Amino acid sequence: MASRIKNAGVARWILAGIVLGTFLKLFAFDILTISGTSMEPALHEGAVVVVNKFAYGLVRPGNRTFFVQWKTPAHDDIVIYLHDDKIVIKRCIALGVDRLE
Repeated sequence: MASRIKNAGVARWILAGIVLGTFLKLFAFDILTISGTSMEPALHEGAVVVVNKFAYGLVRPGNRTFFVQWKTPAHDDIVIYLHDDKIVIKRCIALGVDRLE
């Protein structure tokens, strides 16, 4: 009887860890590996980066709009976005009012 109670406690901790890990992965942080050399010398191929998903606000999962946005990207920020179903990491060189030539 005592071992069943102990096993139930362990199962609850494992379940809580899985739920917390999933929440953090979806909403708070992500770990990515750099592939390609377009971000050198700042980020080298094979480098591992931790992404702060709260940097610009709270994002609605799925449609990628903000519940609340408290900051916008600035010049020279490193930003991550989806393009053709790939995660892309680039440096922000222009904002909405800037003109590239």
